[in-house]
Amino acid sequence: MKEKLIMEVSKNDSLLADYLKNNYDNFNLAKYVDYLASLDGNKQALCHVDKNGKRREFSYKDLSLLSNKAANYLRKKGVKKGDVVALVLRSNYEFYIISLALQKLGAVTLTLQYANKETQYKSVFNRCNPKCVIADDYEIVHGKDNSSFVLDELNKSCSEGVVKLCTYPKSDYSLEWDHFSEFEKESDVFESEDTNIYDLGYLFSTSGTTGEPKLVMHNYGFSLAHFFTGLWYGVKNGKKHYTIADSGWGMGTWNMCAVLLHQGIIYMNDFDRFDPKYVLNCIDDENINSLCAPRAILVPLLNYLDTNPGTLKSNLETISSAGEKVDDETKQRCMMRFGVFPREGYGMTEIVLPLYEEDYKRKITPLYSDVMVENVSGLENGEIVVTGGKIGLLMGYLDKLNNDKEHYILYHRPPVCDGRIIWHTGDAGYKDERGNVYCDGRLGNTVKVNDCLVNKSEVENVIKTHTGVYDCVVESRSDSISGNVLYAYVELKDGYVLSEEMIKQYVKTKLPNYCRPKYVVFKKLDRTCNGKLKRADLVQAPDKKLVLIRNGYC
Repeated sequence: MKEKLIMEVSKNDSLLADYLKNNYDNFNLAKYVDYLASLDGNKQALCHVDKNGKRREFSYKDLSLLSNKAANYLRKKGVKKGDVVALVLRSNYEFYIISLALQKLGAVTLTLQYANKETQYKSVFNRCNPKCVIADDYEIVHGKDNSSFVLDELNKSCSEGVVKLCTYPKSDYSLEWDHFSEFEKESDVFESEDTNIYDLGYLFSTSGTTGEPKLVMHNYGFSLAHFFTGLWYGVKNGKKHYTIADSGWGMGTWNMCAVLLHQGIIYMNDFDRFDPKYVLNCIDDENINSLCAPRAILVPLLNYLDTNPGTLKSNLETISSAGEKVDDETKQRCMMRFGVFPREGYGMTEIVLPLYEEDYKRKITPLYSDVMVENVSGLENGEIVVTGGKIGLLMGYLDKLNNDKEHYILYHRPPVCDGRIIWHTGDAGYKDERGNVYCDGRLGNTVKVNDCLVNKSEVENVIKTHTGVYDCVVESRSDSISGNVLYAYVELKDGYVLSEEMIKQYVKTKLPNYCRPKYVVFKKLDRTCNGKLKRADLVQAPDKKLVLIRNGYC
């Protein structure tokens, strides 16, 4: 794997390849950033704009020295090699400084979403015993007249002895938290701990769109694997890349890795609510070269450009789609409004980008031996199965991290055959006539209705083609008379009013009887912070009341 990976990197980046020849076994991103800083410390690495419009720019040298200060500060607070440090920092620039500092310490970075409730934080902390929690002090809105401060939720979740650090104190809850800003008083000289590329370096909480979130374990090689994510993004040396994602998701970390490995510039801004006009202005004003965003972001941007043509003056070189699959209509609209088709990539928290598009070609990431579709009894499509080495694939799901930090209990580890890790993704897939593999939703998306197999994703895609539909989720429910029946949860575009019968009539012209939803529910579809639909929340009975739904993303 080592020789193959270095060879593949050398095809695009001789500097990184040469560095890896001598530093592969102890690679982590922080050490490479220090190396880049030693070569050209003044090169810009990060541009951050906060919600008040304050702009901060950081060079590679800045990141190197500030992360040294942060590492010294955290060491004084008792953080040492192998300790887990939880970050709940949303879109703060400190996220990058702290992430690099933790790698220098040989610690384990755990990123968490800011919108979690106490029970979710407590569930995670019980499994990984964090030594330290670093958070911003902001308000979480959990619904109408139901809000709390993230520090309060974390206070109730932390066990005694956990070091608690706050970046921006705001509420009374911050009184028992130390202020992280004190790190700037520390020395900017730090000698990094010895680490191995296969050491546990990252913990990620899965999105929990279909059930209880899991804790995914990745080694320090996870950061190196995202060199190929940078190729998919289209990151260019010295050019700005903009990924619209909260740092609490895995996407926030892999974005940092992908951009810095390619010596690009990370662009990040902090906003409370998504505003298409604001984002488009950022793309123009900052001369963004490459953009990564989920469909839930791309569609509102396109809708704004449809009603305000000429708003976007600059040309994006690449757009990559994250999260859920982008439909053909959205791809065509991206070409019309942005001048490029969005590049699709397939991956998950557990596995780094096995499939991606570059230069209109579909590629298998060289990290893996094979990406195949394995037959599943009773299904037209099979399951996507990936085989590869220790870089890019998860180490396992964490059940408990012992106090000695050297041993952990897994409740699932991927099987190994002939030295290769085999990962059954749980995603349905198929191959086209040229052998290209495509994802077709989760395996659970297939259900029997009237003794016929129905792919719920196919029904969703048909309903989404209606001009008045913004998004749609199809789920099955058990009916005492008919067995399984289909429910279509439909979110309409702004200004459209449709009835249940109108949707049914539209579907009737495109799908056979057994594929048609029995009930149509009009509602605003809840999404996670990174734009994925919360399918597990769709458990309510059908609501026959017609509702005007306004589209949007929070």
